[in-house]
Amino acid sequence: MSLMDRIMGAFTFKREVYADVKKDTSFTPTAWGIVIVVQVVNQLAGYLAAGAIAAATVGALGLGNVGSAMSASLVGSLLSMVIGVAAFAAAAYVIMFVAKSMFQATVTFDEVVRTVGLANVWGIVGVLTILAVISPVFLCLTGIVGLAAAILSAVASAIAVKEAVGLDWTQTIITIVIAWVVLFVVTAVLGTLVAGFTFAASGL
Repeated sequence: MSLMDRIMGAFTFKREVYADVKKDTSFTPTAWGIVIVVQVVNQLAGYLAAGAIAAATVGALGLGNVGSAMSASLVGSLLSMVIGVAAFAAAAYVIMFVAKSMFQATVTFDEVVRTVGLANVWGIVGVLTILAVISPVFLCLTGIVGLAAAILSAVASAIAVKEAVGLDWTQTIITIVIAWVVLFVVTAVLGTLVAGFTFAASGL
């Protein structure tokens, strides 16, 4: 099965593509590549969108230095990119750990990475944020589309996790919820640190 077939399968919620990548050990680097590319594209789109908004507000209204704001935004984007990849790795590990320790699943870290990494292709929808470069008005539209994409991404990820851990839906959902709680705490703490650093940098 080609990479494009697998990506289209992820976009159309085909269970068999996740079963396929679970056993394909050669797909592990590709799965990590998908996660990293999605993070890079999303952060780049967010950075460009932030630049457009800063120019339309901070610069136009004389509220501050656009250059400083953009420099801080770039640093924040780079840190967020690293945190995003680290958060994915942490979530994959927690999913594996919970599934094995609570439900005696036979699953490896790499199997979770391959399946959930493929489901991560839904994150590419975040690139629509770049429409704000055309006009900040599009932020409303991208927000709605982003919410819909987040819901669909959660569905795809749930299917991916189920295929990876080989559990029934109840056990799979319990595993996912625990992983999400851990991930929320970790990203909230790290996100607060990044926001604080970015704010401090923008004041320099």
